[in-house]
Order: sequence, then structure tokens, then C-alpha cells
Amino acid sequence: YQTKKEFAVKLGKELEQIYRLYQALIPSAKTQQRCPVELFDCQEGFQYYGQAPGAAAYWSPAQEEIVAYRFEGGKVTLDSKEEMTVAEERSGEQTTFSILYHECFHQYMFYLMGRDRGVYVPSWLNEGMGDYFFGGRWEKGKFAIGPNEWRMATIVNAVKKGKHVPLEKIFRYTQQDYYSNAGLCYAEGWAINYFFLSDVGKKNGYHMVPPKMFG
Repeated sequence: YQTKKEFAVKLGKELEQIYRLYQALIPSAKTQQRCPVELFDCQEGFQYYGQAPGAAAYWSPAQEEIVAYRFEGGKVTLDSKEEMTVAEERSGEQTTFSILYHECFHQYMFYLMGRDRGVYVPSWLNEGMGDYFFGGRWEKGKFAIGPNEWRMATIVNAVKKGKHVPLEKIFRYTQQDYYSNAGLCYAEGWAINYFFLSDVGKKNGYHMVPPKMFG
């Protein structure tokens, strides 16, 4: 890391916490490999190292590492290439952690599926579950998953106007299809997985869809 030691240590503890949640929701019989997390103190250092214009963090399967920076500021660009305004009540630290909850899920999935298996995981599940974990936060001393506030308004408005992607289509979308309308598709992918893992989804057995898809 190239930032304050206290921040790096705290981030490490947060990632161990979200890692246990990945394991609880999508169990793996394999011992998961750990990968490096390269943490920079500012966006300039992050960009110089990773050459990832517009990104806030990323998982590199080629280098097998997570790369990120300690976010501070009013706007941040997500995987979907959307620039999001950070609400005043959301700290820079919380934003950094949330983004990494998403990116580290891709790392977890990479080792879960196996480097050489060549298995294609549909984007509604891959990115949707990443955005599901984005909603992780501490509430009254307990770690829980809440709504992803950066996705909710998009999908609610799309459904109200009948402009969402029909389920039978988005379930068959290629990665190119998904990314061609990333703002909507990321929001819809989040909503699908959030429903599957909600109390209502669990009552109807939908909570088994993500682990079975990854199994």
C-alpha cells in the first residue's frame, strides 16, 4: 500500500469480513487462494500504476490482483462507466469499501470457477452479485447487506416506464449486450440478485439460484 497504515489495516479487516460473506452465500469446497490488493493513496498513483482511465478500482485476472485507491471526493466512476455523485452522508472510506466489495467478488468467483475451466458466467449474475455485495455495511455493530442506493432509482424508474430488459432476454445477454446498456443492465442485475437473496426470495427458494449457478 501507498497510503496510511491505519487505513490499509482497516481495509484488510473489511475485506476479510466480506470474504466470509461470499463464502456464506456461495460456499466453496476449495480453499480459496488469496491475492494481493494494491492500495494507493490517491487517484493519480492508482492511474499511473494501473492505466485504467475512468475506473475507481479493478480486479485483474491477468495479474491476479485487486487495484484501488483511497477515495476522497464528490464523484466516482463505477464499472458501468457511470459517474456517481457521492452523497454527503456517505464517507469516502465507505465508498472505497463498497467499491471493493464489488471488485473482490470477481476475484472470489475467478478462483471459485477455476482458472482453466473456461466457464462463462452470465453478466447478470457476475456483475449483479458484485453490486449485491456493494450494499454491505455495518449497522449497529453487525455487518449486513442493504440496498444498493446507486442502482435502485434506475431500475425502479425503468420498470415503471416499461423500459427494463425482459428477464428472458437479460438472462441470455452476452457480456457485450450487457455492457452496451450498462447503466440499466447493472441496475437490473443488482435487482434480480437482491430479490433472490431477500427474505421474500428465500421463502420461495430463489436464494439457491446464485450458489447453484456458480457450483
